[in-house]
Order: sequence, then C-alpha cells, then structure tokens
Amino acid sequence: MPITIHFSKRSYLSYLKQLIREKNFSGLYNWGASSNFNTDPLYTSIKIINILFKTGGYFHLFGHSWEIEQQNLWQSLEKLFKIISYKSNILYITNSEVLKWIKKGG
Repeated sequence: MPITIHFSKRSYLSYLKQLIREKNFSGLYNWGASSNFNTDPLYTSIKIINILFKTGGYFHLFGHSWEIEQQNLWQSLEKLFKIISYKSNILYITNSEVLKWIKKGG
C-alpha cells in the first residue's frame, strides 16, 4: 500500500536513495514541491496535508513505535494528531478501508 510518509528522522540522502531505488520519481517531485526536500517528519506531514486539503487524496502515515521512542518524536506525532483532529472533512479509516477506497477511485 502506498505510504505518504514514514514518521522518522532520516537524512536527505536516505530519502533520496530510497526514492531513486524505488523509481518513485513522482514522490521525489512531490517531496520537493510540498516541503522543499525538508526531512523533518512533522513539517513535511503538515505541508502534505495542507496540499491534500486543496487537491484531494489521502495521507497514509507509517511509523514504528521503537523509532518514535528512539528518536524522541512522540511530541511531534502528538502535534500532528492534534492538527489533523481539528480539520474538517477528514475520513479516518483503516488500511483495509483505504485499499477499498483506492480501488473505487478515491
């Protein structure tokens, strides 16, 4: 399932290598266009969410609790959830529901 962002601290080079390895050139373009290649997961998530409110689409957050703990990202993740919780017109669904939504054409 396509993931919008892996919520962890990674280097610019790490993101770049992954996008090239996966031949995800649209992801590379979107990363640059949405957040100017910023690697902060909170900043990038907010930028992407704001774009999605204008254009439509979905936001799929992925992360490991051990990474979030190790990288001290709990407060950033909580901020993201607070921001999302105050937005209207968000559909909160499970991964299997997302797949059904995508198959229907979003």
